[in-house]
Amino acid sequence: MLKMRKMKDSGIEWIGEIPEGWEISKVSYFYEVQLGKMLQPQKKSETDTEEKYLCAANVGKNSLSLDTLKTMWFSQTEKHQFDLKEGDLLVVEGGDVASCAIIETPIRNLFFQNALHRVRPLHNESVAFLRYWLMTAKSYGYIDLICNKATIAHFSKEKFIALPILVIPQDIQSKIVSFLDLECKQIDDLLSKSRSSIEEYKKLKQAVITQAVTKGVRGEREMKDSGVEWIGEIPAEWSVQRIKTIFSIRNERNYLPLEQVNLISLYTDKGVVQHCDIEKTTGNKASNADGYKKVYPNDMIVNIILCWMGAIGRSNYAGVTSPAYDVYVPSSKIECKFYH
Repeated sequence: MLKMRKMKDSGIEWIGEIPEGWEISKVSYFYEVQLGKMLQPQKKSETDTEEKYLCAANVGKNSLSLDTLKTMWFSQTEKHQFDLKEGDLLVVEGGDVASCAIIETPIRNLFFQNALHRVRPLHNESVAFLRYWLMTAKSYGYIDLICNKATIAHFSKEKFIALPILVIPQDIQSKIVSFLDLECKQIDDLLSKSRSSIEEYKKLKQAVITQAVTKGVRGEREMKDSGVEWIGEIPAEWSVQRIKTIFSIRNERNYLPLEQVNLISLYTDKGVVQHCDIEKTTGNKASNADGYKKVYPNDMIVNIILCWMGAIGRSNYAGVTSPAYDVYVPSSKIECKFYH
């Protein structure tokens, strides 16, 4: 029979209960945190040298990328202050705050910019455990809560070193890290396979759509050259025309108050949607709907700026949409769903 371990209140709401014998302290008691060097685009001294450095983009989404490295000038003193070595933990200070990665291979002559913190243990603490701890604190929303938010979020050094952290014997830290490394790798492998499968099914879906709309669904039939390279051959009885011959532009404007209209938006991944059907909308929220374009069921909506990436879709709804969109009315002789 398994013996349940005794737990106690940590005293911190987002952490909750912890095993007896574990304690809560601060990052500053166990780790040295160094903020990186501010950008220096020009040489200030004859002894300055141009060196490669890491920035926040290299440590986003909790993974380290060394593919694209920029350079700036460093003095000899700064090279000692901002050097990087195997085993260092890098933590994003601004933007994707608290994303972190460990340098796991030997490196030389690589430094870091002030969008990153470099973390080293003061004694023999595990930076791998701290990495998982930061991921936990971020998932609970605590990092976002304490970050300074001017234009973008900042996980300042002061906030970082004051972050609550569990005090656990080092052998237990090592066991936790080993367990998580194995479990997370298995989950990441599954995610990678799932993403590959999803991408393959997306390609298959698009291939099926392309085949049907350009070749039809009747099987073998006489074909002819469409005269358009990307379309290729089409059934002999079909023809190619310009869009303007089967759609006309609608430019009816709305002057009703915002609360009396049905707001409609267009997303490349969702198509045409009503604001009332989505929990969270991105971008700037409308304060009024004056001058918005009217939309009717079966109209085609086009995002003028993003149409190149598929921001085009048929509406099932009546409502109003941003003046930044074009609204097209299909001819009564065509099936709008086909052109969608």
